[in-house]
Amino acid sequence: MIRLNSRKQILLIISLMINLSAARAQSPYFLQDGTKWMYYTRESTEPGMSSIRSYLEESIVLGDTIINSINYKKLFTRKEDQVYIPMFGTTQYSYSGPYLYYLRHDTLNRKMFLFSDTSLVEVLLSDFNLNIGDTIPVRAPFSGPWVIDSTEQLTLFGQASTKFYIRDPNFPSGSAMVDNYFIEGMGGSNGLIYFNPVEIVLSGGIFMTRLQCFQSGDSIYPNYFGAACPQFTGIVDNATKNVNYTVFPNPASEGFFIQTNSLVPFKNLKVELLDLSGRVIFKDEIISSSDYIRPNVNSGFYLWKVFDAHGLKGQGKLFIKQN
Repeated sequence: MIRLNSRKQILLIISLMINLSAARAQSPYFLQDGTKWMYYTRESTEPGMSSIRSYLEESIVLGDTIINSINYKKLFTRKEDQVYIPMFGTTQYSYSGPYLYYLRHDTLNRKMFLFSDTSLVEVLLSDFNLNIGDTIPVRAPFSGPWVIDSTEQLTLFGQASTKFYIRDPNFPSGSAMVDNYFIEGMGGSNGLIYFNPVEIVLSGGIFMTRLQCFQSGDSIYPNYFGAACPQFTGIVDNATKNVNYTVFPNPASEGFFIQTNSLVPFKNLKVELLDLSGRVIFKDEIISSSDYIRPNVNSGFYLWKVFDAHGLKGQGKLFIKQN
């Protein structure tokens, strides 16, 4: 038998118990680069409608930033709009985005927030501390505030999490539809940055959203898509096209940085310096725009080139003056 023979031992055990309890209370965290949500939204119908609209939406986490001294993940969203014309039996397609939002998951306080350049105010998206009967923070466009109907414990991507089923408070307890929920660490099934619940409606023009899939790393929920979430928008390509690379400062004293106008932070670029005869005299790999490149060459004019995995991305002249 272990005897607690000092006040310090008792305090140490109490401290360990508190720390373990706090660790278990934290939310699972999935907001890494490449984390993706796919949603499908469809308009309810009624006889005589001239068009029926639906859309696919893809949101992906790429990079991070600091706003008002708070760390956020960058969230790029794009839509594929589909307009079905019953009279002709045809569907028209159009695309919009990508749009940039900022997402934050406070794992200690178990809440998820959204910040946008249009509202300039941080909005609470999900509160993972709620209990049955509590009102959720987001509101549906055509109904009042929804409440927690029931909860379910599950393992999401190897981490313990909670699934919250939600319902319109005008309906009795236990009436939540299986398509209306949010999951701790993931967010809502009826939209990530908005709330369009699935409802029983008798008229047209009501948009209802269902989660198609949520992917973080190699894990996917629900798992009926197999290896990966479908991808239709090419958000990464759109966010990185027409990218320009420059060196700064120029002229440079000993070294320089690589700068870009891309919305997406670059990774694993290669930089080369060539003398005026075209001979490569310096090569290096850079991980991010904060890497300082110090080529250790003589003073003079040089040609710089930047490459990524797909080839040459930028080039120009650089004057280096060694002190």
